[in-house]
Amino acid sequence: MFIKHLKPKLSALLIILLALSLFFSACGGGRGAEPGQSLNSQSNALENSSSDLESQGTLESDESSEEALDDGGLGKPSESQGEKAEISASQNPKESASSASSGKPTTTKRVNTTKPAKTTKPTTTKPPQTKASPTAKETTTAKTTPTPPGGKLLGKLHLYIDAKNALPHIKGKAGYDHIPSSGVVLDIEADLYEGDSVADILTRELDSRSIPHKLTQGNNYIKSLAGLAEKDCGPYSGWYYYVNGASPPIGVGKYNQSMKPNPGIDLYPLKAGDKIAFYYTVNQRDVPGRQ
Repeated sequence: MFIKHLKPKLSALLIILLALSLFFSACGGGRGAEPGQSLNSQSNALENSSSDLESQGTLESDESSEEALDDGGLGKPSESQGEKAEISASQNPKESASSASSGKPTTTKRVNTTKPAKTTKPTTTKPPQTKASPTAKETTTAKTTPTPPGGKLLGKLHLYIDAKNALPHIKGKAGYDHIPSSGVVLDIEADLYEGDSVADILTRELDSRSIPHKLTQGNNYIKSLAGLAEKDCGPYSGWYYYVNGASPPIGVGKYNQSMKPNPGIDLYPLKAGDKIAFYYTVNQRDVPGRQ
């Protein structure tokens, strides 16, 4: 703006200077230079000064255009800005129309159209709680149908079960309902079948009468009879068995009708008419053969 106001004054000043130079040239102040040459140099200087003024005017117009842009004037958008405007207008025509009517530049916002995935809480399944059944007391054999023997009937033998030695120790105590007041649990004639063992005969007769009992170690060791178990009446208490008055050195499951005889230890196969007896001992000295 300052150069625009200064331009007329500079032009007038140049004209004055040109006139003065012509005046001095006419008066012989050119130091021997020819008048034509001085006029040509002066005209050249005048043309240079006018070109300088034009370049200053161009500079001034550039500065004024920059000031117009700084003041918020509407300039011609660049190609990249035009492309952005076209893209934003195609994405949201309503916003483009409103921005075009208001004359304000449009700003596009990126909209996130993907919904966040729902977070699922991990489900924990509790293991089913099972109530532990109370520890049952060691049960003895309940009433069952007697196992039919595999062989033919050979006859009968005598079966005797005696718990007299335990009576003073179990008197008034619960769990001994199958022990009569006499102390004699069984005193009967039992069947003997081919292949029977002492354990087979005992189990069959007790099961038929629902008298509890328990044999262990492959039906060879007498754990309890009629609810009376070993060590119920002391650390040395338990059951002994006898065949024809002798205490065999083998288990009740091995003493049978088909075994080989062994006279050296009083072992003979079971036969009709034999006597099988069971005695309960308290101190190992109150049963037959141990007094």
